[in-house]
Amino acid sequence: MKIVDLTPLKNNDIEYERLTASVSEHYKCEWDDAVHDSYGVYVKQVEERSRSIRVIRCKAEALAKEAEGLKIDELIRKAEILCREAGSV
Repeated sequence: MKIVDLTPLKNNDIEYERLTASVSEHYKCEWDDAVHDSYGVYVKQVEERSRSIRVIRCKAEALAKEAEGLKIDELIRKAEILCREAGSV
């Protein structure tokens, strides 16, 4: 079975989380105007995207573990043995 490398997804999640924290930190200041209000909307959108990336990462990791647990290579090997045995009959 092909081994799935989730490292790029993990790295994206970590980097996006770091950038989200930076964007949020820059929002916490003493502005009081329409620009600051619109930046607040942007910050919330960035935080939501960060949560979405985290959910995707967690689901991908869970799927990879489930696929590994199926032992596909072993099933394929057994099927090949059975096919050879059936072919010899």
